[in-house]
Amino acid sequence: MQLTVILAVMLAMLVGYGVDLDAPPSLGWHQVVSALAGVLFIAWAMFRWSSQRLLKYLVRQEESEEGPGRLPGRVELGMRALNLAAFVMLLIYGGWADWVVRYCQPRQVEILVIRAVILIGPFVLLELLRLWCFYPVNRHIREHVVFGQLSMGLAARPVWSRGQYMLFNVRHGVLILLLPILCMLALQDVISVFGPWLYGAVTGRTGDRTYEVVSNVASGGAIVMVFVLAPFILRLVWQTRALPSGPLRRKLESFCRRLSLRHRDILLWDTYSAVGNAAVMGVWGKVRYVLLSDALIENMPDEQIEAVFGHEAGHVRYWHIPFLVGFVAASSLLAGAVMEGLLQLRDQLAEHVSWVAAWGDWMLILPAGLLGIGWLLLFGWVSRRFERQADVYGAMAAGALAEQADNNESDDESEKPLRLVETDKTLSQYGAAVMAAALRRIALLNGVAMEARSWRHSSISSRMKFLQGLAQEPGALGRFMRLVVRVKVGIILALAAGIVVWVLMYKYVPGAAGE
Repeated sequence: MQLTVILAVMLAMLVGYGVDLDAPPSLGWHQVVSALAGVLFIAWAMFRWSSQRLLKYLVRQEESEEGPGRLPGRVELGMRALNLAAFVMLLIYGGWADWVVRYCQPRQVEILVIRAVILIGPFVLLELLRLWCFYPVNRHIREHVVFGQLSMGLAARPVWSRGQYMLFNVRHGVLILLLPILCMLALQDVISVFGPWLYGAVTGRTGDRTYEVVSNVASGGAIVMVFVLAPFILRLVWQTRALPSGPLRRKLESFCRRLSLRHRDILLWDTYSAVGNAAVMGVWGKVRYVLLSDALIENMPDEQIEAVFGHEAGHVRYWHIPFLVGFVAASSLLAGAVMEGLLQLRDQLAEHVSWVAAWGDWMLILPAGLLGIGWLLLFGWVSRRFERQADVYGAMAAGALAEQADNNESDDESEKPLRLVETDKTLSQYGAAVMAAALRRIALLNGVAMEARSWRHSSISSRMKFLQGLAQEPGALGRFMRLVVRVKVGIILALAAGIVVWVLMYKYVPGAAGE
């Protein structure tokens, strides 16, 4: 869901910027409202029909003693794609973007956050309809999961209600991204409204080239500030509380000290026992939270919890979040430079070639689509390598803890730092087995098929096989670690190249700096 939210916001803002206020409105308000109602009704009918068909299929599979398989995830992915397509059609052909930009914000000044909230509104409504219709399928899967938990002697809670299911997904699928984005846009609005006045009061000048540089730097600083402080926002959005005092908390705090994992707090993530997972929020220790879900704590032995905890520590240890942010920044700069070059080329050709003036937009649309597809594929590939590296770290931590227990170390010795150096000897078969068992339990608790893949994660079965292969094959761990190092070096070089390209364009290419 998070990817579709990002794409929806980006598309909404891009289409909104393309509205020509000098031209007459494309549709009247009654036509826009009719288009909105029609899109919502058609989407609801398709969601309801596909959910009912899927539910009947799952019932038949259960009667034949087969599991749900990968089909529910694929159907839900198709629903999200349908949502995004319907939203784009409404923005462009339903007149929604045109109507919002013209009539739903102050005329004297452009307020990005107001525009974004209203533009994205139909997408949120479509998501609510999708969740409402898909709930019976999710309930059926959850009932299957609860039955499996009870048959294995694990803890289980009643399946969540439709309201709890929708609220949870809105919080974790929509607001987790939408709120930080809106905060960034709000700060950008503050800079655009008060920046010229403040700059003029300090320097006595207005609207010169230096102000453009200062404004861009301030905007970048606002983005960094929101990114750093986002964990405070997300802790309130998600239903979390401090992990209660007890043996588990003391063990995890000791684990953090030994791994040098600085954090602000360890949080219990309340998911109505529907999600078995963990997460780390924040790149800076003083604003970093480590989250463990209720289902994970209730249904995993301590050694598996420590392995999952080690996985999250691995994301911090290897700086995965900053490198993913760097990937996004580098790809944005380089893709933006390519699009700026194509824009300049189109404008020059349009002066001499007639058909370019009429069809020149395709010179931008097609490359933009190809760049977008390439970005999705490459980002997913990089993210999956990082997830596997975090799996390795969790397995190494679990193996080191088990080795310490076997050596019967004293309490003082048990507080010594765990120095996990990435050599083939540090990934024991026992540690790999513990991490693999934890992954298998996560699949069970979340009702996910072992072979199901996602954009940012490999399938559970492939991750398990990967760990076992690293533990058994000499030299495999070193080769994998060197591959990840090359990926990180590539991100750094791409980011540096993107900055250099834009500095050169700003200096030498007319119009590239928005002049």
